[in-house]
Amino acid sequence: MILFTGNVAAWLDALPEATTGTWNALKEGFLHCYLTPAFMHFKSATLISNTKMQPNDTVDDYVAKMQQLVRSIKADEKMVRFAILNGLLPHIAKYVTQHVCV
Repeated sequence: MILFTGNVAAWLDALPEATTGTWNALKEGFLHCYLTPAFMHFKSATLISNTKMQPNDTVDDYVAKMQQLVRSIKADEKMVRFAILNGLLPHIAKYVTQHVCV
């Protein structure tokens, strides 16, 4: 038995019996409600490619921010590395491309 809390519990309580009556109906309802729509994947991908490191950001903070963004679209590792490199401050990006194998 799984215990839902917060928004998911409220969502579950509000479902009609037709949706909660079978596992397949419940699963379909859950995925419909909580799975990120395709257009949101596109929006997230655009946000990732446009997110740039700010002068007051540390590299660790910037990378953590980017990793959080890419989780939403399940980007592959190579895409993540290129997006991060693309957004680094120019002098840091130059150092990385010269000293680290991308």
